[in-house]
Amino acid sequence: MKFLTRTLCEGGSLIRLSPDAGEQVPDVGKDRVNIYPVERQEIIGIGGAFTESSAYNYSLLDEAGKKKAMELLFGESGLRYNFCRLCIGSSDFAHDMYDYLEEGDETLASFSIDRDRKYVIPMIHDAMETAKGVGEEIVFIASPWSPPAFMKDNKSRVQGHLMPEYRELYAEYFARFVEEYEKEGIRIFAVTPQNEPLAGSLWDSCQESAEEEIELIKALSAAFKAHGLDTKILGWDHNKGRLYHRMEKVYSEVGDLCVGAAFHWYSGQHFDEVALMREQYPEKLLVLSEYCNGLGRKVFDTYGSELIGDFTHGVQAVCEWNLMLGMVGEPYHDREFGCSAPLMSDGKEITLRRSYFETYLFSHFVKRGAKALATSSYRSDLTAAAFRNPDGKIIVVVSNSSDTNIQYNLSVFNRLYKVMIAPQSMVTYEIEE
Repeated sequence: MKFLTRTLCEGGSLIRLSPDAGEQVPDVGKDRVNIYPVERQEIIGIGGAFTESSAYNYSLLDEAGKKKAMELLFGESGLRYNFCRLCIGSSDFAHDMYDYLEEGDETLASFSIDRDRKYVIPMIHDAMETAKGVGEEIVFIASPWSPPAFMKDNKSRVQGHLMPEYRELYAEYFARFVEEYEKEGIRIFAVTPQNEPLAGSLWDSCQESAEEEIELIKALSAAFKAHGLDTKILGWDHNKGRLYHRMEKVYSEVGDLCVGAAFHWYSGQHFDEVALMREQYPEKLLVLSEYCNGLGRKVFDTYGSELIGDFTHGVQAVCEWNLMLGMVGEPYHDREFGCSAPLMSDGKEITLRRSYFETYLFSHFVKRGAKALATSSYRSDLTAAAFRNPDGKIIVVVSNSSDTNIQYNLSVFNRLYKVMIAPQSMVTYEIEE
């Protein structure tokens, strides 16, 4: 086997490429991280969200800056993102609240995505062109933060519920969004009925019970069918800790209309719940549709453990939140602070957060169509995820969340190599059999 290691530098400023043949050692059955030739779920992709805030910050760059941003996110040398999320109307990471209708328009005659044409769609087109240049096609999912206010019982884009009498009209609203984006050359693979349906957010939001979600899924499916759209539906789109109980209800009623579940990470790891979903519903998609940190929160030991945990427990695609933000995580509205993003910019220079490099160790090397491989480790602070790419190469990402160097035996299909990993670091091994 041939080993190539890509190591995350301590300063987080670059990725080092260095040959490392490793040392084959006698098998004493100790200190092993095992990679087994047992294939599990197929990987769809890794990416981030085209919020209005991301697209606005992108628009501030000059042409050279935009080219650099595209290369960092979607290019040959960068993250090679290929699975991305869109907002149906405004989220909290927009300049203000908006939807695509004039207030009270029950005919949808005023429906227009012109607001998205200012910042969002130009950035998407640049991303699609960059990805195409390296042989990638971006898969898009889309989520609403709120229906138009007049369709809700509290007449506000904040909280409240969609009124049942507007359910079919709102489903038509979804279909119009998909159609208008397709006219722009942007095909929506799947939608979620509601972002974070149980969150008490003070920005764009909407409460949605399991029963309400089931009825909306029925309406969405009927509308997509009537419009000749093959857009899929992913349920839930909220935190992992309630994933199983929500989707158990949804699948029991509309399992034939719902291809899978989307979830977020804000309630903790719950990897066993993800594994339970994979076990109980093996034919359904599992998508981590949103995760991010605040600017002051330590990134390592969250992103690393999250991605390793998700991929080793059955997840097929992951999508970080904003692709790009200002230096204090802006712009945003109706919230007190901004968030981190892999790219931060002051309108001239681009700064890379440590999360960029952690994501790189997965997204740059794991290709669409890869199969996750079974793994195990002899200690809890040394974890690994492994994949077999379509070209046959084996990708292994190892994380050391301890404060000491760890020397261990990396077992790849029962062939051992003595390797060392630095404290608080991650390494990707690319292995050719």
